[in-house]
Amino acid sequence: MIDQSLIAENSVSLVAALENSNKINNRLNLVSSTFNLAMLTKLQQYLDDNYHSDKWIPETNEYGTPMHDVPRYKLTWDADTVIEELHEVCAAATPVLKKMYPNSFQTFNGVVVWRDHPGYFIDWHTDNPVIGVSLQIYLNGGDNTPGTEFVVDSGLLSVPFVKNSGYVVDHSGLDKPSHRVTHPVPGDCLRYSLFALWYNSH
Repeated sequence: MIDQSLIAENSVSLVAALENSNKINNRLNLVSSTFNLAMLTKLQQYLDDNYHSDKWIPETNEYGTPMHDVPRYKLTWDADTVIEELHEVCAAATPVLKKMYPNSFQTFNGVVVWRDHPGYFIDWHTDNPVIGVSLQIYLNGGDNTPGTEFVVDSGLLSVPFVKNSGYVVDHSGLDKPSHRVTHPVPGDCLRYSLFALWYNSH
């Protein structure tokens, strides 16, 4: 059953995290304290309970083809669970993101939970051009868990993989931020993150 109070509380929390985000440049903001403890606890229980579920599917490329050789799995929807609650929380952040990036997007497209297994790595890249704005929140973390590195005006910026923190990226225009995973996921950890996206309006 969907918990409307939990959605409301975390909608406020996420909006506050976005409004108080650390602006690196016009395309990149760092966020922290995005969700409350109740949401994080409920999500972790869901991830534990559904580790072997067939809801997890291999990551796909831009054409929708499964990439079976890439050690990343994704979960895109599960009605009446914490996944639907997170969908609603992120959708509620649309107005504040439109203020932050007024020319970048119009439509909230949903959330994906990623589970990266040992060996996962993606080198320098820019994201799919249909994406206007994306929000990635790290859901667990440890000293060896790889974060994300960005090319910024002053050089390189590494965003460490700290639970309940992450970043917002504006992908519009030709100079999309290039980024990569800092290093391959080591053999002793799984890397969980939430990826929310808003489609480009142009």
